[in-house]
Amino acid sequence: MTFEDMRAVALHIGLSDASVSAFLPLLFSAAEKTGADNEPGLHLALQELRGWNGMAEEGSVGKRIFDAWMEELRQEVFGDEFGEAIRGDLGRLAQPSALLHALMGPNSSVPLSRDYLNGRGRDEVMVAALRKAIARLTAEDPVRVNWRHSQGTIDLSPLPPIPRTNRGTYISIVELAAPRLRSVSILPPGQSEDPQSPHYGDQREMAALFRFKPILYLPEQLGLGR
Repeated sequence: MTFEDMRAVALHIGLSDASVSAFLPLLFSAAEKTGADNEPGLHLALQELRGWNGMAEEGSVGKRIFDAWMEELRQEVFGDEFGEAIRGDLGRLAQPSALLHALMGPNSSVPLSRDYLNGRGRDEVMVAALRKAIARLTAEDPVRVNWRHSQGTIDLSPLPPIPRTNRGTYISIVELAAPRLRSVSILPPGQSEDPQSPHYGDQREMAALFRFKPILYLPEQLGLGR
C-alpha cells in the first residue's frame, strides 16, 4: 500500500456504509429462499442492490433503496415496541448492531429478552421490509431511476457548506520514511478560529474535494532556519 493509496482509503471510509456487508448478504439469501425475485418490483430493486458498490455517493439509487429498506426493517422489528417513533430520533438507538442481534434471534451472541420477530422467520421479515420500502419509494416517485441518494452537506456557517461524508474533523496521513517522514493533513474549515484570519476558511475547499496539505515540521520549512 502506497502513501497515495491512503488518501483513497480516507475517501472510501467517508462514503462507505458499514452496514452493507452485514445486511445485504442476509437480504440476498432471504430473497433466494422466499422467491422474492418473482415479484417484479422486488426483482428490480434486488438487481439494483446486487449491482451497487455499497458507497453513499451522490445520486446513488442503490443507497436510496438500501436506506429505505433499513428504515422499514427497523419498523418491522422494533415497531411494536416503539411505534412510529422508531422512524425518528429514537431510531438512532436502534443501531445496526442491535437490529442484527434481533434478526439473529436465538443465534445471537447477545441473549435477547424477547422474540422481536414475533414468531416470524428472519427471511420473511426482511423481505416484508423490502416490499414496504419499495412501495413507499414508488408512492413518492414511480420512476425508479429518480430514487437518488442525497449526500447532504456539512454546515460550516458562516462559510459555504461541503458535501457530507462520514469523516473525521481532522485527518492526517504520515509515512515514517527516511531520511524525512512524509505527512499531509486536512482540518476544515481552517486552522484559525478567528473569522478575520486568512486561515479561518482556507481548508474548506480542500476538504470538500478530499485534498490534503503538507504538514510542515522542519525548522527550515517553518522559516526558523536549521
